[in-house]
Amino acid sequence: HANIANRPLNPDYGLKEALFDDMAGVPNALAREVIGFADAPGDAPMEILGAPVATVHLLPNRPQVQVVADLFDVSPEGERTLITRGQFGTRTAEPGQHLKVEIAMRTIAYVLEAGHRLVLEVSNFDTTYAFPYFEPFVARLYHDHAHPSAVAIPVKEGWAKE
Repeated sequence: HANIANRPLNPDYGLKEALFDDMAGVPNALAREVIGFADAPGDAPMEILGAPVATVHLLPNRPQVQVVADLFDVSPEGERTLITRGQFGTRTAEPGQHLKVEIAMRTIAYVLEAGHRLVLEVSNFDTTYAFPYFEPFVARLYHDHAHPSAVAIPVKEGWAKE
């Protein structure tokens, strides 16, 4: 298991200040925490066609929780390409209660070449796509048999990852 935490580094910087400076100060105001998961490289190309869905199981300590899921193509040389992404946020989570979140990522058509692998990164914010939460929270991210976090990848018929 891992934690996704939202830790304010500068309590005087909030959404008002972020909007004023076009998000430039956010990296100095919030610690960005990223948890990554990688699959094995594929033996054959795979065509992703549709909207991948990341299912994550969280145990939040506060009512507010924000998570971002980014799906990357990583080449054998380590070059990373963002394929798609999605975001979830709530201010009504029940602290201490498990929360199953399904993040429908942007619909795409993408060919993952042979030898490449998929990497899912889960983090607490991404200012390029959504306004961050500035309130602190910690959410335990589960990825075990009882609470299996996973990504469903829609694959075009006739294409399969070996």
